Amino acid sequence: AAAWALRSDLDLQSRAGQELLEYLHFNADQPAGQMQAGIFCYSRKDVPGAIEHLQKALGWDPYSTPIRVQLAVVLSRQNQPQQALELLKAGCQFTPKDAELRFHLGLAYNEAGNLAEAARQLQQAVQLNPGLGSAWYNLGLAQNALGQPEAAIESLVRAESVSPTDARIPYARATILANLGRSEEAITAARRALELQPGYAEAQQLLEQLLR
Repeated sequence: AAAWALRSDLDLQSRAGQELLEYLHFNADQPAGQMQAGIFCYSRKDVPGAIEHLQKALGWDPYSTPIRVQLAVVLSRQNQPQQALELLKAGCQFTPKDAELRFHLGLAYNEAGNLAEAARQLQQAVQLNPGLGSAWYNLGLAQNALGQPEAAIESLVRAESVSPTDARIPYARATILANLGRSEEAITAARRALELQPGYAEAQQLLEQLLR
């Protein structure tokens, strides 16, 4: 476990490194083992190896959301957003009621610049799982970008009720309220963000601007 935590910089010739490689090899006959090998390769900056292992894992278990999402993340980070998008779309066809997969599909559409479709997928994600705070948060951001600030505020309020310790949420709400000219509400939201994360520079700057 310690070797896995240090996998990015671990000396693979050390005893711990050798044992970690043996462990990965031992589990390589299972989809989860191939996924872990893919994560290991990616952490060591072996992108081709990571993609190879993750594709093998997905071939063995095409219904696995974690494997599909991990492969999509790697593809997206390698400037292959369309491939990641298609991968997630196919996953949603396999498991249409998987809220986590729908959430990541929404993020992929957002990265591709299709805000309307991103909002639609994120809306479906929160319908499937109303407790998915990250989906509510990103839905709020997408709605605001689409010129729907009131809907965005409602989504962010829902996000905050699910994830009350995430300072990004009240900060995002504060910025929207400030743009609407609702300064007192924006101040309250910015202060809440700073209560949760005292060193939040953007929230502090926004609060100072509002108070001026």
